[in-house]
Amino acid sequence: MDKRPAAAEGTVSEATWNLLEHLPVGTYVTTLDAVGNPRFLYASDRWLVMCGLEREALMADQSLALKVIHPDDRGRMLTANLEAQAQQRPFRWEGRLLIDGRDSWVLITSNPRPHPEYDVLWEGVMIDISGYKALEMELRVSEKKFRTLVEQANDVIYTLNFAGEFEYLSPNVQENLGFRPEEVSGRYIGAIVHPDDLAHCERFLQNVLESGVKQPGLEYRVRHADGGWRWHVTNASPLFDADGRVSGMLGIGRDISDRKDAESRVHYLASHDALTELSNREAILEALASELHRPRGDGNAAAVGAILFIDLDGFKPVNDHHGHAVGDRVLQIVARRLDSTVRETDSVGRLGGDEFLVLLPGAGDAGTALTVAGKILARLREPVAVNELRLQLSCSIGIALFPGQGDEVKTLVRKADDAMYVAKRGGRDRAAVAEPVPRGSCGIAARR
Repeated sequence: MDKRPAAAEGTVSEATWNLLEHLPVGTYVTTLDAVGNPRFLYASDRWLVMCGLEREALMADQSLALKVIHPDDRGRMLTANLEAQAQQRPFRWEGRLLIDGRDSWVLITSNPRPHPEYDVLWEGVMIDISGYKALEMELRVSEKKFRTLVEQANDVIYTLNFAGEFEYLSPNVQENLGFRPEEVSGRYIGAIVHPDDLAHCERFLQNVLESGVKQPGLEYRVRHADGGWRWHVTNASPLFDADGRVSGMLGIGRDISDRKDAESRVHYLASHDALTELSNREAILEALASELHRPRGDGNAAAVGAILFIDLDGFKPVNDHHGHAVGDRVLQIVARRLDSTVRETDSVGRLGGDEFLVLLPGAGDAGTALTVAGKILARLREPVAVNELRLQLSCSIGIALFPGQGDEVKTLVRKADDAMYVAKRGGRDRAAVAEPVPRGSCGIAARR
């Protein structure tokens, strides 16, 4: 095997030979026998170095070229050789060399060229791709690690493009929301985001894309496949293309429905009475304060609302004779009756013990307030059944009108309380209305 094959003499210039010898890749010219074994007519110095062979040794034993192919890859290489030879098409093969116990990856390509003496010559190039394969392996390991993290994570990982369309969703979106990733991929965020939260989410996305800066803490509701809504919080970062321009958004969404439920429960407990589930003292008085400070429009001082201060008649004997468990149950029944008797626009709260307050924002006059009070009196006269007991109760109601009888919470509640005691002294099971402040007295009108 000469350094320059006779088959190429006269067809390749001196400059080309010099170029071939100094290329950072191995070059060669072979013919193939009937079973695909190569017979080398030419091999560059670089090719010999890559294969760990001496020119004289290869000339003496052509099989050495096959022996440097990794045993696990050798059969595949010979098969590819035969297929290329049979079809007279370019040969391309990636595989390993095994030299002195160390393997390396190479890419071998060759093209057939008809030749009068050898029928077909195969002119080829061998490139060391070990570095590329190492990077490929690192990338594969990294991708596997990332895929494992994504698949094992509780959070949903997703990407959005500039149009707000999902481009990727982690597999656990099915566990979180009941949708397969492909059911959501390519769709606009509005397909699953609650309508009331969509504008907020759109502004958040726009902020990420325009600022190119990570944005935390977007809370919103997402539709579940079962038709319900789940609360999610998203932290998002911009995605960049090869030129460093923002190309989309990477979001990590976490289900916070349990936290939201707990917050709602805490908020509910902070404003509701634990026993009766009515508004508690603070909440009902706050509602009254808000109503008192609401603008009246024309400044008319005439009464436009009312409060009813309700105290149960004869409740203490119930506790004394039957115990607090029965008393608590009675209060729960009374609370339900009060809540079901007033209008949807009215509010009912428990002040404490057996005292309740009803807020009538649009009562307009004493007559309307007395009508509501009459319904409450009738409802609470109905017997109360607790276990085997059948208890007979009633209540006394004091009514104060606002803003005519006061525009401060303490003043108004005191007037209603005073009116309630007038009703008590008048025989109980009745309502009494305090006269307006402008008249200079606290005259009471009573109704049973």
